[in-house]
Amino acid sequence: MIPSPVPNELQNLTQIEEMLIARALPIMRVYIKLGGQRGYSGHCINLPENVTELATSLPRYPKEIAVIIVKVKGKDKTFRDVTVRKQKVHNALVWLINNNPHYSKLTINEEALNSLPENGVPPDLMTVETDDDIVSDDNCSPDAGPPTDNPSEDIVYNDSTEMSSFLPVGERQQQEIEAVRNQLSENEPMPWPSVENEPLNEYQVSHLATMAFPTLFPDGKGDPTNQGLLRDVPLQERIKHLIKFAEIIDGEWVYRFANHPRFSYWAFNMIQRKRILQQSGIFLKQNPGEAHLTIDELREMAASNNANIFMSKVSRYVGNIAGTNAYWNRVREELKAIITSVGAPTLFFTFSSADIHWPELHALFKADTDNELGHSTSDVR
Repeated sequence: MIPSPVPNELQNLTQIEEMLIARALPIMRVYIKLGGQRGYSGHCINLPENVTELATSLPRYPKEIAVIIVKVKGKDKTFRDVTVRKQKVHNALVWLINNNPHYSKLTINEEALNSLPENGVPPDLMTVETDDDIVSDDNCSPDAGPPTDNPSEDIVYNDSTEMSSFLPVGERQQQEIEAVRNQLSENEPMPWPSVENEPLNEYQVSHLATMAFPTLFPDGKGDPTNQGLLRDVPLQERIKHLIKFAEIIDGEWVYRFANHPRFSYWAFNMIQRKRILQQSGIFLKQNPGEAHLTIDELREMAASNNANIFMSKVSRYVGNIAGTNAYWNRVREELKAIITSVGAPTLFFTFSSADIHWPELHALFKADTDNELGHSTSDVR
């Protein structure tokens, strides 16, 4: 479970460049909140290219990347993570083909590679314009906690938020010049591998993380989705190990996985959904009177007048999954019940470190700076 060092060819790739060379396509909704912090909502799915053609060629065409660029109307500035460098993508693919066993049978699609810019934003990425200001990675100030004037501005998602989803579908339209060439040569055209409509089974596909995040697992070592481990290590323990994994680069500790913009959300969502699947087994075990029910009977119960009773039992166990809406609703009701029966608490503990809104901690940082400058810090404790 020790990942290999990242070679120079895979270092400093932008998010778009990593998606272009990824064999699996994780789809998720990641937001950049006010202040520069990231958040996500919904679930993650992983879509492969057509299985029969998966091991044919890369990179992808930019129009097949599951990315929507939000631009401020009238401004041409783009985020750093949407920049693509053709030579960087080529070098990364060459290294992966030569060193990663899950890329060894791939060939480089020269046509797709030549469609990439030398150093710029691909013109065929999905783009929308907005009149609102957006926060970029380069110009974001530290988050000072929820704003006092209007706390709702810091809310990423609520029940009234409009949600939408999409699946990238590879285009099969043939250009006119290609149709003429194929007709003259009397050769059957080779279609570009399409994206499958069915998601990958995350719990059966080995080395899924390597295929989704090749810059984190250059040769497949340390992959938490490796199905060939000799010991049965829980998935959450594998992810915890990777999040805490650090290496010294240029004299500084670098947390490769914790710093990645998408990996933490992808891994957390996989753990969360796996726990939900495990909770469904507890429903039958802890209710002996209903353990004999068949799948058809459960479906009939869910569709009948007993649906409310059935759903209440399901919700009760989903409430055990930390972080879900049902979980926080249950905790809130428990806290309200305690206040009603015992009274309002006079002391409240939280084990979450408020690192971005902690004046005492910031004062200590300032004290260290003052010591270096020779200033007095007698008023700091």
